[in-house]
Amino acid sequence: MLQSCKTIFQKLTASIKPKGGVSLTRTPTLATIELDSKATKNALAPSMMLDLTFIVEELASNPPPFLLLTGKNGTFCSGADIGVAASTLMSREGGEAMTNLMREVTDTLKELPSVSFAAIDGAAYGGGAELATCCDFRVLTDTAKIRFVQAQM
Repeated sequence: MLQSCKTIFQKLTASIKPKGGVSLTRTPTLATIELDSKATKNALAPSMMLDLTFIVEELASNPPPFLLLTGKNGTFCSGADIGVAASTLMSREGGEAMTNLMREVTDTLKELPSVSFAAIDGAAYGGGAELATCCDFRVLTDTAKIRFVQAQM
């Protein structure tokens, strides 16, 4: 299912310029996923959602004992990049593609046999809150805020 969600999402977002990035670093015992888009407070642009999908697929095929999910620049993840989502993904097909891809990514992350941690600094809103809650443990700084804002949209 992740593959079909990814393919549909790629077709719908092919013309969108990439923003930010998601990186994976590994040691023999720890994999670290790091969100990095300073300009958008680590909002998940389509390119970042696809990067995250590829990384999650890699981790599912070769799971580490421990997984750390974090964001750079004082923000964990401020959710979807609403500017891009509003212009491209608000059609029924686009909204379904984004929702299905995010659900598949978070389900796959939850199902990993790894012990997972979300290191949360700053905002974890919307999709960022979803990512945080799919980890086994959450570690928060005093500036961390977790909010599910989807119902307000």
